[in-house]
Amino acid sequence: SDAATIRSTIGLGVGLPVAIVVIVVAAVLVVLFVVRKRFRAINQMQTVEMQELKGKLSDEEIKSVLNIKASEISLISQLGSGAFGTVWLANYQGCVVAVHKPIGSS
Repeated sequence: SDAATIRSTIGLGVGLPVAIVVIVVAAVLVVLFVVRKRFRAINQMQTVEMQELKGKLSDEEIKSVLNIKASEISLISQLGSGAFGTVWLANYQGCVVAVHKPIGSS
């Protein structure tokens, strides 16, 4: 009787942490799958939008839309920095945007 109680206590002590780890790992995998799926959907939408834009505008018009002059952007505050540069909160044509300034750029 005492041996059975000890065995069930040891089994519960080992089995419960293993079960918790399995549940946490499964939850993380589900979250990663959902995030990856959303990023793919967003990327596909952007690709479709770019293809539609190419069908409606000339190459010069597309270049003018995609090329933004630095003088049109006003930096507000630095958000962060890393190995490749800094990210700034900025204003562009009345919209709040994030701007990445690569290392070495002025």
